[in-house]
Amino acid sequence: MSEQKNYKIERYTKYGLIILVIILVILAVFFVIQFRSLYRQRIVHSWESRISQILQRRAPLPTSDIGVIRSWMTFNYINRLFSLPADYLKSKLNITDLHYPQLTIYGYAKNLNLDQAAFLKQVENAISGYNPTKTSTSTK
Repeated sequence: MSEQKNYKIERYTKYGLIILVIILVILAVFFVIQFRSLYRQRIVHSWESRISQILQRRAPLPTSDIGVIRSWMTFNYINRLFSLPADYLKSKLNITDLHYPQLTIYGYAKNLNLDQAAFLKQVENAISGYNPTKTSTSTK
């Protein structure tokens, strides 16, 4: 009787391990598919995290450095990066989304079915047109 129990335990253990391996393979395939999708959408790039670390040490940037803006950046991050007023881009780009400024450029463009590259250019143009003296005098 004991041998029969051991045989059943071994058999169930083998089946359990096989099922576990299948689940892990499926999860690995799912992860690779999702990562490739994010990579194609230019959301995940290995060098962008390094750029982010460099930019955080250099902030605030002058408006002449608009070339560092990427679609994965949130409006909040861009505001801090260039020392822009919190609602500057919101008003300049007529953004009405309630998630502003915790919204990425890519996410906003995707939600409105806008061309991502064209919208990124609009953001860059808005930042390069920022004049802190004009903004501070208009609020007085």
